[in-house]
Amino acid sequence: MNKAHVEQYTADKDKMFFHRKSLFMSIILLKTICILLAACCFPACSQFNRQLTEQERIRIFQEKFAVLPDTSFQIEKHKIMYVRFDDDEDRNEVIILENKKKRWEEIRRDTLNEFSFEPVRSVSIVNLNDKSYLYYEGNIYQGNTGYEADYVLYDYTFYQFYSIAYSFYISKGEFIESDNLSENKELQEFLRVKAYNSSDNEPESDADKYARLFLQDNEAAINQLDSSTGEPVTFNMTKTKAELFDLSDTDLYILRAENEQYIVVSGFRAPAWGYDKATSEYFCIWALESVYDWVDSLQFDDGNLIIQIVNGGFRYRVDLEHFVYTNVKKEENTND
Repeated sequence: MNKAHVEQYTADKDKMFFHRKSLFMSIILLKTICILLAACCFPACSQFNRQLTEQERIRIFQEKFAVLPDTSFQIEKHKIMYVRFDDDEDRNEVIILENKKKRWEEIRRDTLNEFSFEPVRSVSIVNLNDKSYLYYEGNIYQGNTGYEADYVLYDYTFYQFYSIAYSFYISKGEFIESDNLSENKELQEFLRVKAYNSSDNEPESDADKYARLFLQDNEAAINQLDSSTGEPVTFNMTKTKAELFDLSDTDLYILRAENEQYIVVSGFRAPAWGYDKATSEYFCIWALESVYDWVDSLQFDDGNLIIQIVNGGFRYRVDLEHFVYTNVKKEENTND
């Protein structure tokens, strides 16, 4: 091989190496671009192709509704179910979002329970009959006349509720099953175990019992008082040595009035309680017939207790020594 051939061979070899190097660098650059593009698109695309974290589910809900959910579940690849307590409406809701064309849209909203002042409990996904349900427990308060404890399965495929409620009124409790439960034996058995073994159905406290006793013993007197035009109405009073309230609890009992003989307290959606200093006995002065029947103000006036009730704006003057009530609002209207 002469010198010219050697030089041409070397040049061709260098040229081929340069092309291979350029091709390799192009492949590296292309892969880098693909990785960067994938990284940019991953947050949106990943919502379609993988299980979302709790933080991601919360962020989706917050961006859409500007509030936080209490609980969330990814029930399908493109669906998220949320449970949230609406404090403004006193109810719990379930909300289902579906990802359609890269946008999360609300496809279903149901009320889990109303007239509730706290979030539902024991929220979980359970599998029965090869199908998934949302399970939860919740309470509905009816003042001091009673309450209802609910044990519920929510079919989030066909949007049906299956429930057992323990309903307590004055002095009697009973279990009430939803009509559709008898057709679903496995669901019925599951809810019966939950309801019958719940601590929510245990006997009430002394305070609860005396509040209900006040309503039970004074049903006719309360009706007479609300319809009277200033006439005194005598109530039945039951005193007890049992400590019905903590005299030092100023956080719960934000209303307090005191004179030489009595201490009287009440709080938000709570009965009004009295304490007789002379006998060291407790007694109920007012109990809630409904959740809106709570006491708004307490004060002593010339030896008598003045109670202001939120519901209806009623004002009562109470002679605690003889347990005689007078509808002051009716009396004032009559004088006018």
